[in-house]
Amino acid sequence: MKTTFKIPAFLRLKNLQKTALSLWKRLSPPLIAVAAALIVCGVLMLVMNFNPLLAYQALFESAIGNKSAIGTTIIKSLPLLITGLAVTIAYRAEIFNIGVEGQILIGGIFAVWVGTKVTGLPPFIHIPLCMIAGMVGGMAYAWLPAWLKAKRGINEVIVTLLLNYMAALLLSWVVRGPLREPGQLYAKTAEVAQTARLPILVPEMRLHPGIFIALILVVLCYFFLWRTVPGFNIRFVGANQRAAEAAGINVPKTMLTSFLISGSLAGLAGTLHIIGTEYRMLESFLSGFGYDAIAAALVGQLHPFGVLLGGFFFGALRSGSNGMQISLGIPSTLIYVIQALIILFVLASYHIRFGWRWWKREKQMDVFKKEIQPGN
Repeated sequence: MKTTFKIPAFLRLKNLQKTALSLWKRLSPPLIAVAAALIVCGVLMLVMNFNPLLAYQALFESAIGNKSAIGTTIIKSLPLLITGLAVTIAYRAEIFNIGVEGQILIGGIFAVWVGTKVTGLPPFIHIPLCMIAGMVGGMAYAWLPAWLKAKRGINEVIVTLLLNYMAALLLSWVVRGPLREPGQLYAKTAEVAQTARLPILVPEMRLHPGIFIALILVVLCYFFLWRTVPGFNIRFVGANQRAAEAAGINVPKTMLTSFLISGSLAGLAGTLHIIGTEYRMLESFLSGFGYDAIAAALVGQLHPFGVLLGGFFFGALRSGSNGMQISLGIPSTLIYVIQALIILFVLASYHIRFGWRWWKREKQMDVFKKEIQPGN
């Protein structure tokens, strides 16, 4: 009796080619955008009488040149990664949550309060309590724009942008008032208790368990969006609200849910940075990280695994900019030019791709109309 061996479907050449083509279509826009941004920025460096090759070499070495540099890059990437996931979940429901910048701060304030004012707890209770407090803080700060968007249809961009400024002012008041460390010249909060701090796993890289939490969140977000009914509802609402309504999905509830989940993740991002790295808050706490996370999410194609790469890339840019400035005297603000160019090129790739699809569809419609005309 002969036994036949069947090649698994996912290993067949035709399926592998389809997978490779699909992967290339997804990865090519951000890769081309990054390459184009680096080329344009290199031209700007030449105009400014700087050598772009030496500049990018300094950027690379400062970002991942040694263990300490890699550790700094990972630490800067974690808030971008988790906040990028927050942006992704909201955007999948057609919600542009610019408010992650403020939700990070409010989550951090809640975590600092629990870490400094609540004492006498063992680490296995105090650390999760800080994380829960941060998530609750971010979720609470996202509730107002979420309710206004879901129930009243008010534009979330304007509301969340204004709330970001309110969060920054609230942080300024907190570090100068109720949570300020006594006897300090500079405005800053007291450090969280030892029992509220994440353990350091690799001292020379300052790595803490937050990196594993972030990776777990990437997998959970993917599973939630593509393998659960609520995640499907979120993507359905984001794709077509009218069709989702006709299918019986509660659109306001789905939008509210995605917004609140987004706020809780942003609050968690601020919390992990406090209990894992900074242990306190300053007025400049994670300034601009929320906006960078939006860029990381766009570069990552608003997909959890793409956000993982986008977060690490933007973390490397932030980490390497200082080395570029120290080594060659290039302004570190040039990194923001690179980020802006990347976003512009990514958005341009979206328009080109969708425009190409629209042109092909219109061409097919013209052919179809000619075929159905009488006399043909």
